[in-house]
Amino acid sequence: DHAQKTTTEKPSMKRSGYILILIILHVCIAPSQNFYAQGVASLKVHDTTAAITAFQNSIQNGRERAQANYYLAAIAYNRGKMDEAATYVEASLQANDEDAKAQQLFGDILIAKGDVEGSLRYYRRAAKLAPNDADVSAKLGAALVRADSADAAIVHLTRAKIAMPKNASVLGVLGDAYAKIGVKALAVQNYKDAIALSPRNISLHMKLARLYLENRQYNDAMKVFDTVEKIDSTYGKAHLEEGRLYFRAKLYQRAIEPLRKYLRLNPKSVEADSLYVRALFNAGRYSQAAKSASASLKHDSTSAELW
Repeated sequence: DHAQKTTTEKPSMKRSGYILILIILHVCIAPSQNFYAQGVASLKVHDTTAAITAFQNSIQNGRERAQANYYLAAIAYNRGKMDEAATYVEASLQANDEDAKAQQLFGDILIAKGDVEGSLRYYRRAAKLAPNDADVSAKLGAALVRADSADAAIVHLTRAKIAMPKNASVLGVLGDAYAKIGVKALAVQNYKDAIALSPRNISLHMKLARLYLENRQYNDAMKVFDTVEKIDSTYGKAHLEEGRLYFRAKLYQRAIEPLRKYLRLNPKSVEADSLYVRALFNAGRYSQAAKSASASLKHDSTSAELW
C-alpha cells in the first residue's frame, strides 16, 4: 500500500513542479513581453506617452531591448530630441547591429544634427543590410549629394526612382545630383517630373528656375517665377531669389520688379535694398536709384554699398 501510495504521489509532485515553473515564467517573462506589446499598441493609437513608459519597462526587464530602444529613438527623433534619439538608437544597435531600420534611423538623426559624413556610415550599412529597400537608397543618395558625391548618389537615387517612380522627393534630389555634375537636361527633366507630382512645392520650382537662368532660358525662368507667385504671392523668398538671379545674369531691368515686391514685404532688408538700388542704377534709372538710396539711408545710414 505504501509503495502504491508513493507511486501515485510522485506524478502529483511532478505536476506541482511544472505548475511552479509556469508561474515563475509568467511572473518573470510575460510582463516584459506584455510591456513591449503594450508599447506597440500605444503607438498604433498615437499615445506616445504610454508607449514610452511601456518600452522603458520592457528594457528594464531585459526583453526586446533592440526593438524597444529603436521605438524610443524614433519617438525622440519625431519630437526633435536628437541627442536623446541618438542615445536610444545606439543602445538598439548594441543589442542588434544587423537591424537596417535602426542603422537608417541613426543616419536620419545625424543628418538632422548636420553631420552628413557621419550619416553616410549608417546609411551605407543600412543599404548593405537591406539592398532592396528603396527608402534607404533614397536617403543614402540624398546624403551623397550633400557630401558632393553626386556620381555615387545618382546610382542609389536611380534605384530609388525605379522603385518609387511617383516620389517627388526622390525625383527632386535626383535633379540636384544631375545639376551638380552639370547634366542640366536630366536635372531639368527630373525637376519637371517632381513638380508634376508636387505642383505646389515652391522649392522645386525655384531650383528649376535657377537652372533655366543658368541656361539663359530667361522666358522659361519667368514663367516659373510667375507660377510661384500664383502659388503664394506672399512668398518673399521667391521674389528675393528671382531678383538675385536676374541681377547675377546682368538682367537689371528684370531684377527691379521682384526686388520691389520683396521690399514691400520686407522693408528692412539691407541686401534687397542694396540690390534694388544697384539694379535701378545699372538699368540706367539714375534718378530713381538716387531717390531709393536716399530713402534707404534714412533707415540704415551705415550701409557702405548704399553710400
